[in-house]
Amino acid sequence: MIKDLFYKLKKDKRKQITQDFYQVFSEKDLLTVSVKDLVLATNISRGSFYTYFDSPRDAYAYVLAQVLQRIHRQLEGQNPFVAARQFLETMTTNPDRAFLKHYYTVNEIILEVHGEAKGSLLEDQALDEWLVSVSVHELIRRYFLNPENRKMILDRLSALEAWSKRS
Repeated sequence: MIKDLFYKLKKDKRKQITQDFYQVFSEKDLLTVSVKDLVLATNISRGSFYTYFDSPRDAYAYVLAQVLQRIHRQLEGQNPFVAARQFLETMTTNPDRAFLKHYYTVNEIILEVHGEAKGSLLEDQALDEWLVSVSVHELIRRYFLNPENRKMILDRLSALEAWSKRS
């Protein structure tokens, strides 16, 4: 759990801690990261860490939410297929690549096991929109699991787009 005291920190301090955690989580996944790694990177005490978070997983969940919000804001308003294609085609130079690779290859399943997975069927979302959203995110996940299949993944994205136009 992210504790209220974290949100009461000055915005600059909270931003710096988040950036430092982001660097750590870009280098280590949830299986290998420790509280020691996080406090060394941020220059906060172990006690301060536990004043703000219950565990490294909670710190990760906070950083993940920030990263996903930023990515989705950048893609907002775009055709989801164009946005996904652009996202995948520029992944080799994307500054979030290492962080997202850890997410899709290890951390996502850890969060899911702990009941902290993000996806759900939104009641206000039409079924075809939900299917497209889930499918696009699955293709992105598969890219991180098997980047050598990039062409096949982009082809599947094109097929999904053609299917959605028929629906």
